Amino acid sequence: RRALLSSLEEELAVLNSRRRPRIAMLNVPCYNEKDLLQKGDSLPRNDPKRVRRVNGVFSEFAARHSDQIQLIDYAKFACPGGPAIEKARTREAACEMHEQLHRALVAVLQVFEHDAERLRRRRVA
Repeated sequence: RRALLSSLEEELAVLNSRRRPRIAMLNVPCYNEKDLLQKGDSLPRNDPKRVRRVNGVFSEFAARHSDQIQLIDYAKFACPGGPAIEKARTREAACEMHEQLHRALVAVLQVFEHDAERLRRRRVA
């Protein structure tokens, strides 16, 4: 936890060294991937506990920098039913995944549009 937070803080400091940008950060979605090189075993990143821990760190980091960072709940779009399921086996499933990604990106753009409008209002005032 400390190592990830430290790494995020370092990267933010690098970004802020020239200017202070608004940042949209996506949380980690659920995974259900098999390691084909390891006889199809489940990968460690599929573990829901690990995903929750990483997302907890991301939430803490975004809360510390709420004036600059907006955390987008990508997991809500990618895994609307909670745990991962096998997807993209059919054309319909692939279309559904595309639609979920589109909704997540629209949410990110709405954050930036809102911030841009707020900045325009400050300049006019």
